[in-house]
Amino acid sequence: MAVIRPATPADADMIATVHIAAWRAAYRGLMPDSYLAGLSVDTVSARWRQRLEGGGGEGRFEEGGASAALLLGEDATGRVVGIGAAGSARGLDEPAMGEIWLLNLEPGAWGTGVGADLLAAATGLLEAQGYGAAVLWVLEANARARRFYEKWGWEPDGVTRVDQSFGFPLAELRYRRSLAP
Repeated sequence: MAVIRPATPADADMIATVHIAAWRAAYRGLMPDSYLAGLSVDTVSARWRQRLEGGGGEGRFEEGGASAALLLGEDATGRVVGIGAAGSARGLDEPAMGEIWLLNLEPGAWGTGVGADLLAAATGLLEAQGYGAAVLWVLEANARARRFYEKWGWEPDGVTRVDQSFGFPLAELRYRRSLAP
């Protein structure tokens, strides 16, 4: 079982390293190679440090008027190998709806249980905050991630979107799951 803990601003370099390694492995062929190659630990680290410094502690951060908590997953050696964030649902006017904002693992941690532990902790965080259901977005073409979420009870709810925020189109599916009361 992985150790799951809230992120701190001091973790920003590790967060960026995991984030970039995860994206380069998981999104190869799904995003332009030039975009993935251009990801910079310094830039991503600075962004996470700034978010976490302004978030009020316990891994909290805000984005676009919504707030979330960033959790870290450590392997048996204490090394951060995964990141996950959960909070209020972005872009939905449903106060009882939470959202898994992200879940990324460095490739060496795939299949080790850290992802499942992070997802369970993020879901538990949403349940503790009183959310009755949650959503998450996944790239339509990311079959590995879709299988992972479906294994843990998440199902596509029929809502799709094309995310253009990175400068190129990404077709995404929304998944939904009920949470324990």
